[in-house]
Amino acid sequence: MASHPPLFYGRHPRVASHHVMLLCMPSQHRNPAAVYRPDPDLYRRAQAAVAVVGSDMNAHIIGFLHWLVGDTDDLPVRPSSTSDDPVACETAGTE
Repeated sequence: MASHPPLFYGRHPRVASHHVMLLCMPSQHRNPAAVYRPDPDLYRRAQAAVAVVGSDMNAHIIGFLHWLVGDTDDLPVRPSSTSDDPVACETAGTE
C-alpha cells in the first residue's frame, strides 16, 4: 500500500493549521464582509422591520447605500406606521 506524503509539515502530518486552511479556502461570498455595530435595540427593531416587508438586512443596507451614493432615488421600503404589528409601527419613524 502506498504511503501518502504529509499534506503539511508539522506535529500532525496531513492536518492543516487553521491559518493554512484559511489561506487555502476560497471565499464563499462575492464581496468581503463589512462590519457595522448598531445599538442592539436598533438592530432588533431593524430585523423585525425588514421581516415585515419581506426583505432582509443585507438587501436593505445595500439599497440604502445605493441611494446614499446617488445610484438611485428610491429608498428601500419600510413598514407602514399604520401596520397592526407593534414592532413595525415602532420602526416606521416619520415619513
